Amino acid sequence: MALFENVNYTYYSSTLGRSEVPNEDAFNKFKLENELKLKRLFDDGLIIECELNGLDNTCCLWIEESYKADQIAAGAGNIDTSESIGGYSHSVNTKAFDIAAEKDAKSTDEKKYKWLGLYCHILSGAR
Repeated sequence: MALFENVNYTYYSSTLGRSEVPNEDAFNKFKLENELKLKRLFDDGLIIECELNGLDNTCCLWIEESYKADQIAAGAGNIDTSESIGGYSHSVNTKAFDIAAEKDAKSTDEKKYKWLGLYCHILSGAR
Protein backbone atom coordinates (compact mmCIF):
# COMPACT_ATOMS: atom_id res chain seq x y z
CA MET A 1 0.00 0.00 0.00
CA ALA A 2 1.32 3.43 -0.94
CA LEU A 3 2.09 6.06 1.65
CA PHE A 4 -0.92 8.39 2.19
CA GLU A 5 -3.11 6.35 -0.16
CA ASN A 6 -6.13 6.95 2.08
CA VAL A 7 -5.58 10.66 2.65
CA ASN A 8 -8.70 11.94 0.92
CA TYR A 9 -11.99 13.47 1.96
CA THR A 10 -13.98 10.26 1.49
CA TYR A 11 -11.70 8.33 3.87
CA TYR A 12 -11.72 11.25 6.34
CA SER A 13 -15.51 11.56 6.42
CA SER A 14 -16.57 7.93 5.91
CA THR A 15 -13.93 5.69 7.46
CA LEU A 16 -12.81 8.06 10.22
CA GLY A 17 -16.34 9.43 10.62
CA ARG A 18 -15.12 13.01 10.97
CA SER A 19 -17.00 16.11 9.80
CA GLU A 20 -15.10 19.16 11.05
CA VAL A 21 -13.74 19.86 7.55
CA PRO A 22 -16.91 20.57 5.56
CA ASN A 23 -15.89 19.56 2.02
CA GLU A 24 -13.21 18.15 -0.25
CA ASP A 25 -11.89 21.56 -1.35
CA ALA A 26 -11.29 22.64 2.24
CA PHE A 27 -9.65 19.26 2.95
CA ASN A 28 -7.35 19.49 -0.07
CA LYS A 29 -6.28 23.02 0.84
CA PHE A 30 -4.22 21.60 3.73
CA LYS A 31 -3.41 18.16 2.31
CA LEU A 32 -0.01 18.70 0.69
CA GLU A 33 1.57 20.62 3.57
CA ASN A 34 0.52 18.03 6.14
CA GLU A 35 1.52 15.07 3.97
CA LEU A 36 4.97 16.53 3.42
CA LYS A 37 5.52 17.25 7.13
CA LEU A 38 4.48 13.75 8.10
CA LYS A 39 6.48 12.17 5.26
CA ARG A 40 9.60 14.01 6.42
CA LEU A 41 9.20 12.65 9.96
CA PHE A 42 8.70 9.14 8.59
CA ASP A 43 11.58 9.31 6.08
CA ASP A 44 13.94 10.68 8.74
CA GLY A 45 13.13 7.71 10.99
CA LEU A 46 11.57 9.85 13.72
CA ILE A 47 8.26 7.98 13.71
CA ILE A 48 7.13 4.40 13.14
CA GLU A 49 3.57 3.59 12.20
CA CYS A 50 2.09 1.42 14.97
CA GLU A 51 -1.58 1.26 13.94
CA LEU A 52 -3.14 0.09 10.69
CA ASN A 53 -3.30 3.15 8.40
CA GLY A 54 -1.73 5.16 11.20
CA LEU A 55 0.05 7.60 8.92
CA ASP A 56 -3.09 8.13 6.85
CA ASN A 57 -5.23 8.65 9.95
CA THR A 58 -2.68 11.02 11.45
CA CYS A 59 -2.47 13.04 8.25
CA CYS A 60 -6.26 13.33 7.97
CA LEU A 61 -6.50 14.52 11.56
CA TRP A 62 -3.63 16.96 11.04
CA ILE A 63 -5.56 18.38 8.09
CA GLU A 64 -8.56 18.80 10.40
CA GLU A 65 -6.41 20.65 12.97
CA SER A 66 -4.99 22.88 10.22
CA TYR A 67 -8.49 23.64 9.02
CA LYS A 68 -9.70 24.55 12.51
CA ALA A 69 -6.66 26.77 13.10
CA ASP A 70 -7.29 28.50 9.77
CA GLN A 71 -10.91 29.17 10.75
CA ILE A 72 -9.81 30.69 14.06
CA ALA A 73 -7.18 32.83 12.35
CA ALA A 74 -9.68 34.04 9.76
CA GLY A 75 -12.02 35.20 12.54
CA ALA A 76 -9.24 36.89 14.50
CA GLY A 77 -7.89 38.61 11.39
CA ASN A 78 -10.95 40.82 10.95
CA ILE A 79 -10.48 42.88 14.10
CA ASP A 80 -10.57 46.64 13.76
CA THR A 81 -7.72 48.39 15.55
CA SER A 82 -9.71 51.57 16.10
CA GLU A 83 -13.12 53.06 15.48
CA SER A 84 -14.82 56.42 15.78
CA ILE A 85 -18.42 56.83 16.81
CA GLY A 86 -19.72 60.37 16.77
CA GLY A 87 -17.19 62.46 18.66
CA TYR A 88 -15.69 59.49 20.48
CA SER A 89 -12.77 57.34 19.46
CA HIS A 90 -11.85 53.88 20.70
CA SER A 91 -8.63 51.95 20.01
CA VAL A 92 -8.09 48.23 20.45
CA ASN A 93 -4.80 46.86 21.69
CA THR A 94 -3.94 44.28 19.02
CA LYS A 95 -1.12 42.84 21.15
CA ALA A 96 -3.66 40.64 22.93
CA PHE A 97 -4.89 39.33 19.58
CA ASP A 98 -1.32 38.64 18.44
CA ILE A 99 -0.68 36.68 21.65
CA ALA A 100 -3.92 34.73 21.18
CA ALA A 101 -2.98 33.88 17.57
CA GLU A 102 0.46 32.68 18.70
CA LYS A 103 -1.14 30.59 21.44
CA ASP A 104 -3.52 29.04 18.90
CA ALA A 105 -0.55 28.09 16.70
CA LYS A 106 1.16 26.37 19.64
CA SER A 107 -2.09 24.69 20.59
CA THR A 108 -2.50 23.38 17.03
CA ASP A 109 0.99 21.85 17.12
CA GLU A 110 0.21 20.24 20.47
CA LYS A 111 -3.01 18.75 19.06
CA LYS A 112 -1.15 17.43 16.02
CA TYR A 113 1.48 15.88 18.29
CA LYS A 114 -1.29 14.18 20.25
CA TRP A 115 -2.72 12.60 17.08
CA LEU A 116 0.75 11.53 15.99
CA GLY A 117 1.36 9.82 19.32
CA LEU A 118 -1.91 7.90 19.08
CA TYR A 119 -1.14 6.32 15.72
CA CYS A 120 2.68 6.20 15.62
CA HIS A 121 5.67 5.55 17.85
CA ILE A 122 7.64 8.77 18.21
CA LEU A 123 11.37 8.07 18.45
CA SER A 124 13.95 10.25 20.14
CA GLY A 125 16.31 10.57 17.17
CA ALA A 126 16.92 9.69 13.55
CA ARG A 127 17.71 6.06 12.78
